[in-house]
Amino acid sequence: MSEAPAPKIDFCMKFTSEKAMMTQLASLTTTDDDGKTVLAEASHDYAIDRIGKMYKPTGKMIKSDDGIESPEMKAVTGYHINVRLVGDAQRSFFEALDEKYGVNPKTPQRVFA
Repeated sequence: MSEAPAPKIDFCMKFTSEKAMMTQLASLTTTDDDGKTVLAEASHDYAIDRIGKMYKPTGKMIKSDDGIESPEMKAVTGYHINVRLVGDAQRSFFEALDEKYGVNPKTPQRVFA
């Protein structure tokens, strides 16, 4: 008998904007000392890496004032986050979000260590 695969613990998600992300993660917000609503980015159950905008090379090279060439970068649409689950307390919540907002990059730009 073969073992079932381990459940997914890392999720990459892409929302249309930061506001859209905050709306979807509203149950994970708290209020800071200034009374502002903020995302609780870590708990005993999860960690969220807020990436925001991501960039990819356009294929063109640009030269800096110092004469150093580097790839020209263009913003990728959306507001990006990574999530790492610790245990199963928030699993159903993040799996439901993953169904709608999950992306599976072949070579992620940022990952959890």
